[in-house]
Parts: sequence; C-alpha cells; structure tokens
Amino acid sequence: MLKQLYLTVLRRRPYKHKKVKIVYIMSFPRNDGHLIEQLEQHYHGMIIVLYTKNCQSYAASLNQKGIKTILFDKKTLLITTAISYLKSAPLIFVDNYFPELAILKNEQVVIQLWHANGALKQFGWGAYHTNQRSRKDQIRFQKVYDKMNYFVVNSLKMEAIFRNNYRLENAQFCHFGSPRLAYLEKLEIGETNQNNKILYAPTYREELNEMMLVINQAIKAFSAMPKFHFYMKLHPSIQLDAIELPRNVSIWEKHIFESFSEIDYLITDYSSVVFEYMHVKEQPNILFFCPDLEKYALNPGIEPDFFEYLPGPLVENEKQLIVALSNFSINSYKDNIARINEEWNQYQSKESINKIVELVERILGGFCEK
Repeated sequence: MLKQLYLTVLRRRPYKHKKVKIVYIMSFPRNDGHLIEQLEQHYHGMIIVLYTKNCQSYAASLNQKGIKTILFDKKTLLITTAISYLKSAPLIFVDNYFPELAILKNEQVVIQLWHANGALKQFGWGAYHTNQRSRKDQIRFQKVYDKMNYFVVNSLKMEAIFRNNYRLENAQFCHFGSPRLAYLEKLEIGETNQNNKILYAPTYREELNEMMLVINQAIKAFSAMPKFHFYMKLHPSIQLDAIELPRNVSIWEKHIFESFSEIDYLITDYSSVVFEYMHVKEQPNILFFCPDLEKYALNPGIEPDFFEYLPGPLVENEKQLIVALSNFSINSYKDNIARINEEWNQYQSKESINKIVELVERILGGFCEK
C-alpha cells in the first residue's frame, strides 16, 4: 500500500529537464567501468547520475569531472524535482531492480547493466519471497521487469537467468561483455607474494540478526588462525562498533576490486564477486563459508548450478573452515575454475564499453559532442 502511494506521488511530480538525454541510476559504484565518463564526452551536460548512499564516494569523483550527480532516495525524490530527470530522459541505465521504473512512459528506453557478472543467489521470480507476495505486488514487480528493454550480458547462462527470473518476452540481450571486467582488466591485477591475506565478503542478508550470526561465526574462526590476516568487506549498513575484532581481523574500507591485488584468498558464501575474482586472478583461491546454507537455499534460493562445479571448498561451520583453509589446495578445483570462466565470460571483450556507447548512439540518434 505504501509503495503504491509512493509511486503515485512520483507520477504526479512535474516533468522538466528536457535537455537531459541519459539518466544512470547507480546502486553499485564502478559497475559502469568508466562508461559514464565516456557518455559524458559524447553527451556533454546531458547525463545525470542518480546514486544511492553507498555510492557517495564514487559519485563525488564523477561530480569533480563535471558530471551532475544527485542522491537517489525516497526523500529526495519526493521533495525535490530530481524525479523529473527520470521521467523526462529518453534513455535510462540501471544496475539493479528499482521500483521507480514503474512510472516510466512506454517510449522511454531502459538498459540493464547488472551489478554482477554472474549469479549464485536467486532473484526476481526465482526467489522464494517473490512468490510469497500478494498478487498485486507481483503485478507491480512484473511491470518493472517489463520496463527493461535491453540487457547487457556476458554469457548465455546469464541471459537465461534473466529470461527465467524476470519472465521476459520482448527484451533484447546484448552480448557485449562486462564493463566491470573491462575495468578490472585495466587494473592489471598481479599475483600476491603469499602474505596470507584473506578477504571475507559475505552476501547481505535482509534480517540483521541472521547477518550478524554469520559474521560472528566467521570472526570466531578467524581468531583461531593467527597466522592469517583477514579483511572483512561488509555491506554499508552493517556496523561492528560493538564488536571487538581480533588483532588479525580488520575492515576493508575501499572498493572490493582494490583488494584483489592485496589478497591471497577470497572467502564468501553466495556473492557473485567470485566471478570477477576468478577472471582476473591467475590463482583464484576461493572458499565458501555457508553456515546458513540449508536455510538460504530455501529463501531466497540458490542457482542450481552452484553445487555442480564449485571453484573451491564449501564448509558450513567454524571447524570446517579452519581445516579447509589450513589444508587448502587449488589443484583439485582448476578444471572447475576453467569451466566457470569459459561459461560465464564467453562474450567478454575489451570493447564492451564502446559497444554500449554505439548502442546508445543508435537509440538516441547520434552524439551531441562538446
């Protein structure tokens, strides 16, 4: 009810800013791989970035380069004219599901530049909670899915996941590769000197208690392995102020990509960061720590392929994690890693960003250079 009221109010907000041709709604920093900067070169002053709070630092860097950025939250959209950019622009980029897309006109074009190169956890109709919502909510969800006209993907596997999870009939899939990976490749991430540095990047859980239960179990295991140093990359909403971290555990504050050249191992659970990590690391040492595996497999759900050919050991408690890390060997997972890279990165190209720019030119009918 509240969501519907919110969208109704947004629909009634005025239309302005006819000059703006492109709106990029950003919920993941650096997902564009410098695409935004290239678009600004071709459409100077005609692109607006609407960013969520966790993208504040990256948005500030774009702003310093002359690109207009506006915080994207309910309060800003309701009390300012920011929503008019979204309602007026002929082309919108998104990197996630945004309910605000429901207010767009049919002639507006939406390009989905998804925030991950692959998928381990279920979303859309594949997720348990979507199927438990009211019929009215489900109709609203599908209306948003149907607003997405183009999907930039890096594999037929990801295309199939979108088609199934969003029940798409008319969307077009662009096999351009991933701008995220194009950006990572330019970083030239080398191999570390085996300093026993480990990044722990758990997937976000909606329920804070469940999230903290998983994190606390991980910290307990880390404290028993003093020869390793663990960096934790957590969702911005997770605060550990009340927890005294062991001496060998610290928080990774920078972008997760910047950790790849520093770490020797990645520990995660259901995060798609494994796809990027495997692509750029010559020796991608990965462990899956999934203490809530049975529950998570039911809600929201896990892609079936997850269990078929894992790129590293999967453990479900602290003792298993300690043993797996102490005895880790990548040799038995090399074939799986090669298969995953081949299947999920089949369209990867250094020209992925240029291909997207060419698509934008076709949609908008040419460039508007400086």
